[in-house]
Amino acid sequence: MNSNEIKARLKEEYKKMEVYYEGTGFRFSFKKFIAVIFFIALATALIFLVLNLKPLIAVIGFIAVLSLIVSFPITLRNARISQIDSTLPDVLKHMSAVLKSGGTTESALEEAANSDYGPISVDLKVSLKQLREGREFDAVLTDAAKKTGSIIFKRCVTIILDARKAGAGLADVMNSIADDAKEILRVKRERYSRTTMHVMFLYISTLLLSPFIFGFSLSIVCYMGSGMIAATGQTTISVSNLLPQQKAAYCTSQKMVFNPSADACIPSPLDLSWLNLLLTVFLSAQAIVSLIAVGIIREGDPFKYILYVPIMVLFTILMFEGGKIFSDLIIGSSISCIM
Repeated sequence: MNSNEIKARLKEEYKKMEVYYEGTGFRFSFKKFIAVIFFIALATALIFLVLNLKPLIAVIGFIAVLSLIVSFPITLRNARISQIDSTLPDVLKHMSAVLKSGGTTESALEEAANSDYGPISVDLKVSLKQLREGREFDAVLTDAAKKTGSIIFKRCVTIILDARKAGAGLADVMNSIADDAKEILRVKRERYSRTTMHVMFLYISTLLLSPFIFGFSLSIVCYMGSGMIAATGQTTISVSNLLPQQKAAYCTSQKMVFNPSADACIPSPLDLSWLNLLLTVFLSAQAIVSLIAVGIIREGDPFKYILYVPIMVLFTILMFEGGKIFSDLIIGSSISCIM
């Protein structure tokens, strides 16, 4: 893939995101939305640094907030599609009833558009306007289905148009499709209800329990390890009789560190940086695997929720750090380790 193809692909994806963003209801432009999210991401990273969190966490925080540029519009669009899917059977039944009573396709669209069916009524009002401007019913309905992004709506429109071309009664076709769509939604809701506990278990264990317990345990290991080092007999060694340039070297030779304020060698803090890094990587991987599992359980698509990986990883690591802080508060120790 050359540079021109990459640019064309990026432009195409950007246009898609603009379409998704239109469904959020925000009144400012997509470019301004990107700028706002960027500054929020930058502020988040700076706040983490001010709170003495590691630069790695600040970077993850920046990426996580920045990912909202993509995930937030898509989330709102998916919520809108869910609303459309849930009201679609009622809309089709309504239009079928109008047609059976002798109404035209225009009057059926007008009845459904003027009723309170949520987002689908808004889209049907646009379709009604296009129909009155002279566009064909088939083209209007096809465009409405494409703009909503609902797969069920698209399938229903395809069946309606095929039946119309074949000369079937539009009212009966709409009524039958409404029943089928209602059955599809019932199966989908049943699947969601059956998998709720599984999904809750994955989220709670991944976002709360595992990172908190690991962070809590790591602080306990620091406390106990430091106590064992102190019990081995390593005490403070005064170096006041040495030359300034010799003090640090002498402390290093004793496997200790030089403390200028005490003018003495003190025991080296326990180095748990490797264990901290290992747990951070493990918890991040666990968050990714959990999202893949939720996608398979809920939608049958392992990559359905992959856009939320940065947010999940950030929340997991913050809970990990929170477990460390909570452990230190309970123990009431000022012992510090290298992490």
